[in-house]
Amino acid sequence: MTLDLFEDIQSMPSSYSSMLLDRDQLVARLSELATVDDIDLLKNKTAELKQEVTSGDSAASVVARANGNVVSLRRDVLSSELDQIIEAHHRTRALLFEAA
Repeated sequence: MTLDLFEDIQSMPSSYSSMLLDRDQLVARLSELATVDDIDLLKNKTAELKQEVTSGDSAASVVARANGNVVSLRRDVLSSELDQIIEAHHRTRALLFEAA
């Protein structure tokens, strides 16, 4: 029996795909989150950001590619990091994930 090591290399789950985002917009949004003192507001704003970046809306990607201001992130990793902020019970812990 032979094992084909490259059998499914092209069929990785879509969650592993990369997403292109406007770097300046992403940095601005994360900086805004870092200034929020209320944990509930921080969670809500993080959930909004997660919805925006993981919704598959390519308008931001098109603008970012046009001006060359692109950052490429793995969809599953970004989603996981934002989930950790949303699930944090204390602002300090949430900001640790944001800084990572």
